[in-house]
Amino acid sequence: VIAVLSHASLSTVAVAQDNSTVLAKGLNNPRHIFFGSDGTLYIAEAGSGGDQDGKGPYSDVKYGETGQVSMVSPDGEQTALLSGLISMDSGFGRIDGATALYVTDDSYWVTLGVGVSDVPKGKYVDSLVQYSRDDLAVKQVVNLATFEKDNNPDQNPDDLVSNPTDLAFAADG
Repeated sequence: VIAVLSHASLSTVAVAQDNSTVLAKGLNNPRHIFFGSDGTLYIAEAGSGGDQDGKGPYSDVKYGETGQVSMVSPDGEQTALLSGLISMDSGFGRIDGATALYVTDDSYWVTLGVGVSDVPKGKYVDSLVQYSRDDLAVKQVVNLATFEKDNNPDQNPDDLVSNPTDLAFAADG
C-alpha cells in the first residue's frame, strides 16, 4: 500500500506497512502517483499557489509557478522532473495545479487543474499536457476548458469550469 500524506509543508509518499518507509518527502501538495515500467515513482504536486494576483473561475486568487512533477528512481533518488507548473490558491484552503500523470514510452501526460484566467504564455491550466520524455518539450495540449465552454457536458450554464483530476488510457492507447 502506498500512501500520499499531505499536511502543510510536511508532505510525503510512504509505503504503509508495519514500519512505514518514506519514499519521497518535502513534497508540495502531492496528488496522484504513477509507477513507470522501470520502477520509477512519479508524483504530481499541485504546488502552493504563489504571490501573483489573478482571477480564478469564482474569485480573485493568488498563483505562481510552484506546481511540479517529481520522480523517485528505483534506487531512491528524488528529483524534480517538471517544475514551474501553474498553481492556484483560491484562499479557501484549496490549491489547484498538477493533479495526475501517466507515463508512456515516449511521453509524460499531466493533468493541470482549474487555474487563473490570464495564464502566462507557455503555461497551462484546465488542460491535459503531453511532454516529450526526450527533452520535456510540449508535444500536445488538450484544452479541457475550451471543451467545457463549447460543449457544456453537464448542461449547467452557471458553472463552465473544467478541473481535471485524473486520467487513464484505454487498452488501445
